[in-house]
Amino acid sequence: MTVLCTMLSVPIAWELYSTRSRWVRIALWSAALFPLWTSGVVRNYAFTIILQRRGILNTWLLSLGIIREPLALLYTEAAVVMGIFYTMLPYAILPIYASFAAQDEQLVPAAESLGASRLRAIVDVALPLAAPSIFAAAAIVFVISVGFYITPILLGGPQSPFLATIVDTQIYRLFDFPGAAATASILFFTALVIVAGVARVVGLDRMRTALG
Repeated sequence: MTVLCTMLSVPIAWELYSTRSRWVRIALWSAALFPLWTSGVVRNYAFTIILQRRGILNTWLLSLGIIREPLALLYTEAAVVMGIFYTMLPYAILPIYASFAAQDEQLVPAAESLGASRLRAIVDVALPLAAPSIFAAAAIVFVISVGFYITPILLGGPQSPFLATIVDTQIYRLFDFPGAAATASILFFTALVIVAGVARVVGLDRMRTALG
């Protein structure tokens, strides 16, 4: 999920930076920031309405004849991933966009003037300069995602295999406090290792600049 979220955020951030269309920019900014304008409960209940057996998505697929009976989309791992993905997308887009915006606007046109295609210029010039922000965005998405609790409960059910819900089950149902402590420690140290690894690869100063 982290890789997919980061990979999708790169072209969105680039389009936000490079488009000259006011309406495209407004539409992309609205779509990118909308998850930040709504509460987590509202977002998750919206996904519940969309994904339930008689929800919007199943009704649409049935009307188009793509499926013959409603799909079991809700209370699955896929539903949880979709909910977390939608919530975390702005956190990946914003630092990557900030990195693109900080670059000289003439870098890509200069590469094109030397014979590179636009895609080659973006891949060879713009993306390497934005690499610290891309790695930092991936770290942000992963670290926040592993601690999600409401989304796995509402979209995946109480038995969804996510660390936060496992800790909740161990404490309040099994009363397994040592097990809960061990699981929480795994969650914490996993996040710590990811952040330390990104800081090691990118450099702490560059990572701080990317997030600033």
